[in-house]
Amino acid sequence: MAPHTQRLLPYVPEKLPVKLAPNKQLLRSAHLAMKRYNALLLQAECPKELLHFLVLQETIATTQLSTHSMHLRPYLEKLLMQSEKDPAVDTISDTFFAFDRAARKLKTHVLSKSLLCEMHAAIKRHTATVKSALGQYRSKQNWIGAKGCSLSEAYFLPPTPDGVKKGMKQLITFANCATEDPLLQLAQVIAQILIIHPFMDGNGRVARMSIPLILYTSGALASPYFFMSRYIQQHRLDYLRTLYDITDEDNWLNWTHFFLKGLKCQAEREGRKVERLLMRWGAVEEALKEISTPRLRHRIQKFLFTHPLFTPTVFQQALDCSDSKRDLLISTLHRLKVIAPYRTKKLRGWVFQPLKKLS
Repeated sequence: MAPHTQRLLPYVPEKLPVKLAPNKQLLRSAHLAMKRYNALLLQAECPKELLHFLVLQETIATTQLSTHSMHLRPYLEKLLMQSEKDPAVDTISDTFFAFDRAARKLKTHVLSKSLLCEMHAAIKRHTATVKSALGQYRSKQNWIGAKGCSLSEAYFLPPTPDGVKKGMKQLITFANCATEDPLLQLAQVIAQILIIHPFMDGNGRVARMSIPLILYTSGALASPYFFMSRYIQQHRLDYLRTLYDITDEDNWLNWTHFFLKGLKCQAEREGRKVERLLMRWGAVEEALKEISTPRLRHRIQKFLFTHPLFTPTVFQQALDCSDSKRDLLISTLHRLKVIAPYRTKKLRGWVFQPLKKLS
């Protein structure tokens, strides 16, 4: 395909797969890092609960790349104080819900247009996006450029609405095909989603959320938990530059190498976090043996890993217990040094672990 040189013409995307000859050493190291990461995932007894914290971190990071910026601690605090509405809290919560729902659905489904559209509708639910555009491929031309720029000032025009339908159909078919190298397949699929820009907005989040989902459906990961947003945050200029290398120069190799480096880096970085979480899971499991009922111990453990910050009321509702039982259990957890008091001017609660240890 000839490179895209006329900037004010909608881009015509390449048909996937694109033939590439990536750096063999880089490709091998990315595969090795991903295999080591997957071996850690396989050790998780309850991966959804164990890795809840990582999903939360990714959700916050991916929203910071788009519309809102909020860090973990203030998000958890405001989530508990529901009377204080905050657009950033809604955006993070909607994105978390969208990912969780998609991950559950992929246990019995494959990547599809409906799944991507459901994700888009969920992450944009509390935004100014027109309701008729939620979860729908765009029906008009959009463009990319400096914030607030006009069409004539744009530096990239994604495909036409008709091109979106054709390109996304081909992309989804390719994404669900068995290939010799799922990592190279993933690199091309994610780039193509970003280039096609199938929705009027929210495309970056949909693409980033799709990374672990596709790794899971391809069999590269045992659970759909692997996150790239922090790497993209730290290397945003290279991220944008290598995408434009595709559309301006028909050069897929630079993007592929950028993406493989990101996979390797994040597999190593997130792997260290998973190792610490596994150790924490084992330590809490041992500490909770003082509670005689196995089923109750398991419920408490799952609650703690999915509620790093909580109030007594939230704890009681989750465990469906009496006031006296709640107070006894919280007192026991405190005595065992599993939780610690958390006090601010507006909030009285408990923290499961010092948040900085896993940030």
